[in-house]
Amino acid sequence: MKMYCRRIFPKMKQTMKDRRADIKSNKIGTFSNVSRKHTNIKLSNVEVKCMKKFFFLFVLLLLAFSSSVVAEARSYSIDKIHIKSWIQPNGDLLVNEVFTYNFDGTYTSLKRSFPEEHDRNVKDFYAHELTTLSPEPGFIEDNTLNTLNVTKESGVYRTSINKTNEQVSFLYVYTLKNAVKAYDTYSVANVTYFEDGDAHDQDYKQVIIDYILPQTMDPSKFDGVFFDRNAAPNGKSEFGIRFKTPISESSSVTKTTFFFPSTVLTNMEKTKSSISMNEAFANEKKQADALQKRLSNIPELINIIPKVSLTLVIIAILFIIGLPQRHFWRKGIGESILDIDILYLFSVYKNGKMNKKAFLAGLFSLVEKEAAIVKLSEAAVRFKNDPKAPKETLLFRLKNGGNAKAVSENYLIQWLFNTRSGSSKWAFHLHDVAGAPKKESDKGMSNYYHARTKEFKKNQKAWHKKVQDELVEAGTFHHRLPKIMISLAIMLLSIFVALSYDADLGSGGSIVFLAIITIIFLIINWIKLNDRGFFVFYMIVISLMVGNIVNDELMSELIGVILAIILLYIAVPKNILSMNAVRAKDNIRSFQRSMRNGMPEGLTKVEQEKWTIRAYLFGRKNVQIPAADEALPLAALLIAGTDPMDYVTKSWKWSTGVTSGSGSSDSGGSYGGSSGGDSGGGGAGAD
Repeated sequence: MKMYCRRIFPKMKQTMKDRRADIKSNKIGTFSNVSRKHTNIKLSNVEVKCMKKFFFLFVLLLLAFSSSVVAEARSYSIDKIHIKSWIQPNGDLLVNEVFTYNFDGTYTSLKRSFPEEHDRNVKDFYAHELTTLSPEPGFIEDNTLNTLNVTKESGVYRTSINKTNEQVSFLYVYTLKNAVKAYDTYSVANVTYFEDGDAHDQDYKQVIIDYILPQTMDPSKFDGVFFDRNAAPNGKSEFGIRFKTPISESSSVTKTTFFFPSTVLTNMEKTKSSISMNEAFANEKKQADALQKRLSNIPELINIIPKVSLTLVIIAILFIIGLPQRHFWRKGIGESILDIDILYLFSVYKNGKMNKKAFLAGLFSLVEKEAAIVKLSEAAVRFKNDPKAPKETLLFRLKNGGNAKAVSENYLIQWLFNTRSGSSKWAFHLHDVAGAPKKESDKGMSNYYHARTKEFKKNQKAWHKKVQDELVEAGTFHHRLPKIMISLAIMLLSIFVALSYDADLGSGGSIVFLAIITIIFLIINWIKLNDRGFFVFYMIVISLMVGNIVNDELMSELIGVILAIILLYIAVPKNILSMNAVRAKDNIRSFQRSMRNGMPEGLTKVEQEKWTIRAYLFGRKNVQIPAADEALPLAALLIAGTDPMDYVTKSWKWSTGVTSGSGSSDSGGSYGGSSGGDSGGGGAGAD
């Protein structure tokens, strides 16, 4: 996607000085001249928002899908696992494991790791390649074995291989020491073969786990519990017990508990048990049943969540097509905006969003109310060594501050027309809020200007809040419904994620964490004017949490809800405009369309100045502005190719704060001045 962001006011070949000379010599007509000469000027926002909303949605979509599987150049699957453990009279397990791999691509090593509780007890680990496919452990001929080299690195047993595009079975042989705990009446083998960690990063299909007793026994005398999401019924014979699952899902636990009489352990010391084998088995079975009951809620969630997602999408679409403020085809009267307060218009135009030109709209509002006047002024002296710096900018002078009645207007005056010490000053020079010069060699001064810029933005945010409060109180903006909608959607999402975590056997700590960050987001959503950054952060966290859900279908449905809420967040405006504000926005659109024809004929100087101010703040297309004298300072700047805010905002980027230095102690500064100035875990895999 190419983004074309072009300079708003291209520089003209003539300087302001040249143009004034032309004006005096009548080479260029003035505003009062009926036969005006027009100059094409390109008007736009200083910060062009090229496909801003689309880019925002694109980024969030990438975040929502951050947990999805990415296609690789090679892959493998484990199609069958058969584990057989022979219980030894001393309580050890002699284990044979046959893993059948299907390789797509070239692989040079296998890995097998064990949970920390078992890792230190694994002894005499060997690996063999088998010439036959998926044989049953205990019935493997020696001549079908090809012994492989094994090393242990960071808790992982690595086996060297060299396989490309083939299906192969491998045999692991090891002894698990002290695997059985013996009591006086019964014994129990409690072994976790695969756990819910990074080592178990792939589905294992057709898993069989057998326990073979030291001697034959009546099957009614022993039993076992299989902890696995897809556990099949146990099978028993006189030789032992068999556990089966069609799939051991990635990042899930596959664990067995086998109860049998202690009489077969002839070489073990036994401790006294406080409960019988039947009671111990019942307790273990109760835990397994509780887990299965939680898992049984997954199908119901999978059935409900898509319906909620669809409802959210429908609501989002209704907000997009139903709100009158989004009906760009509505007709308005462009000329009428000359009689409407420019700060009100600019706030409606931006729908209450923060914008770096907003304080200029506030200053021009004071000018139009005759509370202040605006003039051309030379640029600050500190920019004289920068050839790209403008030669002139705007100077605002208080004329009759009593005309400013609103709280926000008085705050603006106190903010911009007061010095740091609190005393009043007669004028506000636009370069008072500029940052450091681009070629500023004194790093301490750069830090000083950085502190001033921070204070300016802080005051601008406070002033913006007062303007918004006044517009809400006047009924121009309605912000409660949007906040309620987003809050309810976020609460709904958090509830579904919490229920999904519980059904998917997630930890209680994760659910508590989810509740905490949701409460924090909801508080921020109600107290912040613009919480987009917090929304993005919240969606990142939720996406990462959803990515940890084992059940793929449930995870996919939750991702659908996340995407629906992202769409809703974009569709629901921060402020719903009143119908009067909608009509004002219609007039702004009409004015923008009329700008392509240039400034209308017959306007007075006051009207010409108002038209130029609105063209600057709302401009998006090439327009025609006639040459101007000093009586219309903004028009004069625009004709000279100078955007009064362009260099100011660029200078903010050059003012970088440092952790130490001569200017670091200054917290704000004055705006006054002269007018010139892989580590183990239970699992298996391949590399």
